[in-house]
Amino acid sequence: MGRKGKKPPRAREQQVLERVRRATVGVALSKREGDQISLTLEGTGFFIDNPFGVILTARHVLDAVDKKMAEDAAKWAGYKLGVLIYRPGDDTQFNLSFTPVLQDARSPEHDVAALRIGEQPAPPTCLRLGYNLEPREGVMAGTCGWPHGLEISLASTFLMGPISGVLPLPGSLAADRTGYILQMPATQGNSGGPVFNARTGVVFGVVEAKISANQYVTGLTRAQSIRFARDVAPIAADGQE
Repeated sequence: MGRKGKKPPRAREQQVLERVRRATVGVALSKREGDQISLTLEGTGFFIDNPFGVILTARHVLDAVDKKMAEDAAKWAGYKLGVLIYRPGDDTQFNLSFTPVLQDARSPEHDVAALRIGEQPAPPTCLRLGYNLEPREGVMAGTCGWPHGLEISLASTFLMGPISGVLPLPGSLAADRTGYILQMPATQGNSGGPVFNARTGVVFGVVEAKISANQYVTGLTRAQSIRFARDVAPIAADGQE
């Protein structure tokens, strides 16, 4: 007889999660004054398969940063927009390094944006985008990010759950899909994070918002289709799109 209880995750599943975690970044504002560093997390992003350190996130994350800094310029004076990059240490450490953003490209029609950082430090790893993926209801998906900001832990958190719905209609082709409904309790800090196939790690969506109905939180999250990233993903190293 086999051992009772839950089976440990397969090695491949562990590798998928580790790869996603290394590619996931926190979109943050940072200010250094002497030895003191002030840091506030604004959302999540992730490195994609691009040699120039390109990161995808949600446009509303960047729009919210712009609005906050414009409404209280004195409070946010000296802060720079950047990303928190995970640098693996030993089993007892979780290292994050802050790297400023050099350029951003925002979709005028969809809630997706791309960020470019310098060539150094190089991305720890990149995630593959599944533009032609057509996952159906019931497929297990995941995301990685900071659903509670940095208040609980510096370590990013995984949320896992099945696809509850395909938008606009079940069975829609990849070229016609606008998004997905996911059974996972994502929050503001997850915005812009990757939505990936839990078995393969291939990204098919970007976290957009939690779904609320009649002032009640449903435990569901809406993600937009990764196909909307096509127009903003290619940011060249010389700053030319």
